[in-house]
Amino acid sequence: MQIKKMHPGELEAEAERIVEAFYNYLKHEKGLSEETALEHKHQIGFFANSYFLGYEEKSLLKVTGSDIEDYLGNWYIRKVWNSSKSDVRSILVAFKKFCKFLHERGCVEEEQLDDLLAACTNPQREWFAITKRGQEIFRAIS
Repeated sequence: MQIKKMHPGELEAEAERIVEAFYNYLKHEKGLSEETALEHKHQIGFFANSYFLGYEEKSLLKVTGSDIEDYLGNWYIRKVWNSSKSDVRSILVAFKKFCKFLHERGCVEEEQLDDLLAACTNPQREWFAITKRGQEIFRAIS
């Protein structure tokens, strides 16, 4: 059986539907405030549109822990000039909620969920060190 590869327009439409469903899940099922749900929606939407679809060109349902690590540890700190430790922390929270949403909806198996959540753990040691490296890069070129 051959799996049909989606074109960029199809991937964008799918990502938009997934991100909107994530927002509705946060707001209506999890009871998050409008502001918090919108912030998480923005974080995942930015990841999907600015990084994942542009560089990975695959379905948002195929996200891996390595994708999250590369996004935060490499792409984000190079491309988002005003990134900070608190940004990374809020992005990690959004990713954790998004991964659990995908799992609850049956879009990812338990093993994939474990991989995704592992990429979001221990931010003080791993992600903040990466962000510090990014801040050093920003200081050097400004």
